[in-house]
Amino acid sequence: MNFSRPSFSRCLVALVVLCASTAAFAKLPVRRSSQNGEDINAAHWNLLSVSQPLTLAAKGKRVSVTRQIICVNQDVENAQTTPKVALTGTCESGLYLHVFQLKQLNPTSLEPVTVNIRQLVGFVPDDGVADGTPNYGVLTCDSPDTTLELCTNDTDPDHIPEIAFSVAKNKTRATYVIPSFPDFPAGVGNQGQGLTLFILVQQSAPLPIQIPTIGIH
Repeated sequence: MNFSRPSFSRCLVALVVLCASTAAFAKLPVRRSSQNGEDINAAHWNLLSVSQPLTLAAKGKRVSVTRQIICVNQDVENAQTTPKVALTGTCESGLYLHVFQLKQLNPTSLEPVTVNIRQLVGFVPDDGVADGTPNYGVLTCDSPDTTLELCTNDTDPDHIPEIAFSVAKNKTRATYVIPSFPDFPAGVGNQGQGLTLFILVQQSAPLPIQIPTIGIH
């Protein structure tokens, strides 16, 4: 069989893209909710509590998203012994954990959902293999003493699907491609219900706080 050079080139590119897309799906790093704090000291880590769910829609796909912002260094400025008035409402260190809990609203859809988190500042992906503290991945519930934080209530690690993760070259956009949404049980209190993703960013200064946007396609 003979192929023209343009046809062969297109086929080769398509094959490379297909292989890359397939290889990108893998188990994401997991962060435990107790790593961020417990209910008893929530004033020190719960910067922006659980939001009202919003509906994201694109091409027949519908997903609800609930958000939260956490100071993983337990440094909510307002809760410090001697707070700096100018930094009121911030994480003093500039380290912000952005949490996104997703739930599919049309579970009969078999199409993968691509989640884009944009306008990131201070994000350099780290899978946490070295120290067990990844800055992206899935946030799971692991303690009865942490009920004020969004997290995925998952007792079976194999229940979380393999998800493709990529980052734009300028590191201002992170993308998760979710092949399916398992039916996770509801958590307790503010733990919510659904697949809980997170992005941890280190800003050069606590202010202004850069709030990432989220969308699907």
